[in-house]
Amino acid sequence: MKGTEHLSLSLGTMLVLLAPWLPENAPQIAVLCGGVAIGALLPDTDAKDSKIHHNNGVSRIFGAVMRPLIIPLMRAIYGALGYSFNPAHRKSLHTLFGVGVYSVLLSLAIWVALSLLDRWDPVALLFMAGLVAGGVLHIVEDCCTLSGCSPFAPFRDRKIRGGISTGKRFERRPVHFSAFLVAAAAFALAARTNFGMQPAAILAFAAPALLVAWGVFFYIAQFGARS
Repeated sequence: MKGTEHLSLSLGTMLVLLAPWLPENAPQIAVLCGGVAIGALLPDTDAKDSKIHHNNGVSRIFGAVMRPLIIPLMRAIYGALGYSFNPAHRKSLHTLFGVGVYSVLLSLAIWVALSLLDRWDPVALLFMAGLVAGGVLHIVEDCCTLSGCSPFAPFRDRKIRGGISTGKRFERRPVHFSAFLVAAAAFALAARTNFGMQPAAILAFAAPALLVAWGVFFYIAQFGARS
């Protein structure tokens, strides 16, 4: 999918779960969503034309760090574990294991940098969690496309794919689902601010509804898949 689609789908998904805690926890949620936004783009650092390489701001810094530092460390870790690392597009960086490895490495780098600058704050843990969530959602989203990916590699190489044509002007399914997620997040926020429902009660409805919505989207995404 396009970078904008990864951003809208990932942030929309997270906001459905986080909206019940607004507006009281807005700063913490902003930090977490910042991590999700960057995490949603990081797997595509294996592609030179990725949005993260051309953005201005923090995300470009992360993209610049991945190739010269994080990817070589990932290759070493994979080798030490007896696995083959493939830096090509939609290979090792497009797996749940790969997301876990580079998220840990980036989190350690953030912790070291902030500690050296005497700027460490536990709220940074929310940003780190967002990196993981964004990366996982990116993998799930790419499993809905024609190219697909192998999310469980290097343990299992089975490719999961759908029928969404990445970058095609006529392909509107990601846009429509993103709009649905934003509307659902707005509904969850209204339940908190207008009707006084408690966050835990809203989440008890929102979380399973979100899983069902993603299931429906994945089903719809299969239309047009190659046999």
